[in-house]
Amino acid sequence: MLPSPQVTSEADVKSAVALAKEKFGRLDIAVNCAGIAVAVKTYNFKKEIAHSLEDFQRVINVNIAGTFNVIRLAVAEMGRNEPDADGQRGVVVNTASVAAYDGQ
Repeated sequence: MLPSPQVTSEADVKSAVALAKEKFGRLDIAVNCAGIAVAVKTYNFKKEIAHSLEDFQRVINVNIAGTFNVIRLAVAEMGRNEPDADGQRGVVVNTASVAAYDGQ
């Protein structure tokens, strides 16, 4: 396994996909579970400070761009698979957190 692969890194994801293909002969599934959050108010009136834009951008980069990065590179490899009996070449599973329902 790769040491601490980052979903936002094209090189890391390409390496992970290559490692899976090398170990199993093909890539049939990609599961996106990476996600981060920063539990901070949009604006803290007591401290008179706004939520950090840098923190927000990091969350968006991991949760959205990182998910897309894994999808695009995994699907590129899955597209090389021979279709199964149902015509499928692989599957991508994207997860999300229940924290969204808590207003986080």
